[in-house]
Amino acid sequence: MSDSSQTKIKRRSNLHQLLSIGVISIVVTYVFLQIRMEKIEQLVSDKTVVVNFSRYQRLSENLVSENEIVPVVVKSWRSGKFDWHDLLISQSPTSPMEKEYLKSKQRLVTRFLTKNYLKNAKLNYGLNFGTLTHYSACEIFPNTCIIHDKYDCEENELCRWNRSLDLCMENFRGLSSLSSSHNNRSCSSPVTIHGSSISNHSGKCKYLVTTPAYFLKMIDQSQTMFYHWWPTFVNIFTLWKKNKCRKSHIIIPKIYDSQFFHYFGLLSDFCWRRSEFDVPEGTCFCNLEIWTISQIRVDPKAAIEHMIEYLGLADVRPPADKVRVGLISRRRKRFILNEYELVAAVQRMGYECILLPLETMTLYEQMRELRSLDVLVGIHGSGLENLVFLHPHSVVIQLLPYSVHLSLTWPQTAAMVNVRYIEWQLKNS
Repeated sequence: MSDSSQTKIKRRSNLHQLLSIGVISIVVTYVFLQIRMEKIEQLVSDKTVVVNFSRYQRLSENLVSENEIVPVVVKSWRSGKFDWHDLLISQSPTSPMEKEYLKSKQRLVTRFLTKNYLKNAKLNYGLNFGTLTHYSACEIFPNTCIIHDKYDCEENELCRWNRSLDLCMENFRGLSSLSSSHNNRSCSSPVTIHGSSISNHSGKCKYLVTTPAYFLKMIDQSQTMFYHWWPTFVNIFTLWKKNKCRKSHIIIPKIYDSQFFHYFGLLSDFCWRRSEFDVPEGTCFCNLEIWTISQIRVDPKAAIEHMIEYLGLADVRPPADKVRVGLISRRRKRFILNEYELVAAVQRMGYECILLPLETMTLYEQMRELRSLDVLVGIHGSGLENLVFLHPHSVVIQLLPYSVHLSLTWPQTAAMVNVRYIEWQLKNS
């Protein structure tokens, strides 16, 4: 055994002793939670310690970055003086436009409150997409072909290379019809897509797609909650890996939220398309498969291995000589108000501890950080589903607020990927 491995084992043993003496207290919306770990793997205490707010305030002031002004409203909220809902507009929307406006206000409020002021936690997340850099533009531009170089442009039958612009452009949207290299293709039983319906095509096709295309039907919740998105993606991957064709079209009807669709860049070099807007009229598909995606949770190991390999993260591991803890820092509801104090307490023990604002991180950044952890800690919520990206024998700790008794599928998911699951439940309001 190397010296660094022995040092790490010794540090883990010391961590048990330190946490057996002192409690790390977490305040979650007026609720006090505590957590202790034994050798990173065991919860060892059920006593409740009340946080001294004046001590917390002094500590927080010492932790903020130099030249960083912490707004008064943020200090007051972090001290548990009021609930974040109190800052929202208290009215019910009467129209879709008003509903969208209220949602945008909610995002602005939570973004303002949860901005990182902690020293060593102000990382520039949201900038590094890794091998998904080109694919990250799929959601930004109406021209979904624009991500391609000349080679991929010629492979995508809905695109053509514009020589004057040196860019790949859509074959439709006011441009020309099929490029000459695509005109000679044909198939025996083409189908067309009209919104969310598919029908056999009779007559002449304006655009012909002979490469594989997948028409995905997913439940609405898979677009809005990572807890539902993850089993959806694993089942999509299971179907995709039969052919493993990266020159393929992914077409989706009824899109409510595309926040997780960058995952499709792990499977295809072509941007995903909305069936209602991004499939031009007169397009015929020769090899279209309809996939109705299940929520059944299957073994995710193959999907995870593929993601790690594609993103180039196979060599990312926790430090050899120090325990590394990651605390999920939520950006919407169920906040950990004194997360700064928790990070500082763990760091004072000689261990690394980082905040993980998953909602503002790219997929590459999320997986890179998760693969570097020994322990993942989070309040009850979809973010805990990311335990699947931890190394085997790592630990995930779910903090359950008062009156919440939902372990959901995380104990079973953790067992699938050989991660130790620990749960702490607040039993006294």
